[in-house]
Amino acid sequence: NLVTIQYVIIALFFYFQVFEKYPDVQQLFVHFRGLSSEELRTNLKLRDHGLRVLNTLDKCISRVDELDRLEKLLFELGQKHSMYNIKVEYLDVSSCVFLSVNSF
Repeated sequence: NLVTIQYVIIALFFYFQVFEKYPDVQQLFVHFRGLSSEELRTNLKLRDHGLRVLNTLDKCISRVDELDRLEKLLFELGQKHSMYNIKVEYLDVSSCVFLSVNSF
């Protein structure tokens, strides 16, 4: 469907920007380590992960008026990501790139 295609395009562009500006972030993803831009472009795991990210963002937006549910979702997401030793600055980088991707 068209929305899914648009989500994939946004997600891929987002990850390309992050990985280009901060190559060490790409190394955090086991399935994406050492892959070229061309390999990433056709990588189904990257597409799936990008769709999950955008779907989670959609859930957050839909729960903005339900702070208890939003907090629970974000807490669970943080717990999942804490085991990957993600640095706080990577989240800052991701936020900035995401905003720039969505500004066109």
